[in-house]
Amino acid sequence: LICNMYIQGGSKMNNICLKFTVAMIAILTLAANANAVTRTVNCDKGQTIQAALEKGQGSAESLVINVSGICKEYVSITRDDVSIYGNNNATIEGTIEVLGGMRILVDGMTLNGPDIGLHVFGGHAELRDTYVTGNSYGIAVNRNSFLSIFDSNISNNTSDGLHVIVGSTVEIHNTDILNNIGNGIEIDRHSNADIRDGCKISGNDNGVRMYLHSSAFITETEISNNRSNGILMDNDSGVIGFGPITISGNSSNGVLCYDAESSFETNDVITDSIKCTDFNY
Repeated sequence: LICNMYIQGGSKMNNICLKFTVAMIAILTLAANANAVTRTVNCDKGQTIQAALEKGQGSAESLVINVSGICKEYVSITRDDVSIYGNNNATIEGTIEVLGGMRILVDGMTLNGPDIGLHVFGGHAELRDTYVTGNSYGIAVNRNSFLSIFDSNISNNTSDGLHVIVGSTVEIHNTDILNNIGNGIEIDRHSNADIRDGCKISGNDNGVRMYLHSSAFITETEISNNRSNGILMDNDSGVIGFGPITISGNSSNGVLCYDAESSFETNDVITDSIKCTDFNY
């Protein structure tokens, strides 16, 4: 209701609405965790996250798992209301896969290959304070999934840092996406991204690559020094850039659209070349 009241209030009110929504989600998560079952996993002692998940299989109670050590495992989350905390003292040398689970939190971990670091497939998840490095795809968000990312680092993966596909949505806050061999962010096939709050996208192939009816809103973000383009779009995709936004030092173009149907618009001054049509209203 509050968000509907703000819809005519312009970008400032929409910003307030987004922050209010994020705050409410955090409050609800804390309330759920207050009544949660808590388990501790020390991977260096042979314990596993998957065993902790399976121990609570079938339970409707929220589950909190505190993890330490190096976990060499594939973690499959198929239930709702799971929070995994690494407290910056845990590494998963494998994959966390969210298969349809809702209200999933991964916080304070390192996710380190060799396959996909985090794969959200048909679920809703949140990633906080996590370092995603040395995977194939750092993160894949697939099949109408939603992922919010806060205060993280997605770097040095051998394909895309973040791959968003088939009707999925990501919100990215204050996160560095650096030096991935593929694109920093690939937004593909009717997918969407909201990129804001001090993100830096640098040293990738294309900083942001968009394809087939995909869209992005970008603000308070630097897209610089990527090996090809800052933003590359085709097949009727579009970006709104709301200042402050920096697109500079990219090897080819700041913004390149392969087709006339794709569009880019910003209220800020961009130093790199823009080869893209504006939106037609």
